[in-house]
Amino acid sequence: MTKKKMALFGVAFVLVYTIGWFMGDSSAVGRVNAMHQASPSTQSSMPAVAPVAIPESTTPAVAPYKNPMSWAVYRATRPKTDTRMALTAKLSDYYNYDYRDLVDTYWAVSFSDMSHKESADATGYIRKDTPDGKKIFDILKDGMSHNMILESKYKSNDGSNTVEITKFVKEVK
Repeated sequence: MTKKKMALFGVAFVLVYTIGWFMGDSSAVGRVNAMHQASPSTQSSMPAVAPVAIPESTTPAVAPYKNPMSWAVYRATRPKTDTRMALTAKLSDYYNYDYRDLVDTYWAVSFSDMSHKESADATGYIRKDTPDGKKIFDILKDGMSHNMILESKYKSNDGSNTVEITKFVKEVK
């Protein structure tokens, strides 16, 4: 096998294995072995790669906290009491309904489902001058999305997905 073919095989292995790992697919290495064994030029010059089991605890986007309800149920029931939910949060500039004129005193935070299995599509608001508001801003000020656990509740039945953030619980890394 030429060095060029070995390099290409190595790149293919890394890509398939990495994509498989991110998708939680521990059989990715088995597919690389199948590719390797199917190529007649590689059968004698390169050993097969042993399959590696990927522990469940290392698969990405798995919430360490189990939400008390799905996002669909949260949005449908519109709880008026503090409800703790694991979510992915990002600073937003969307100030709607009751918060339209409160840009100077509230942070807007867009929510999405941390497991990426369902759409959360809500915007939460928290006062800028509160300890929890300051903690949330300190985490989100880099402009990136961050996984966290927050408590929030709906203030009204106006049909919007606008919620009040009542407590910062923790960032989930």
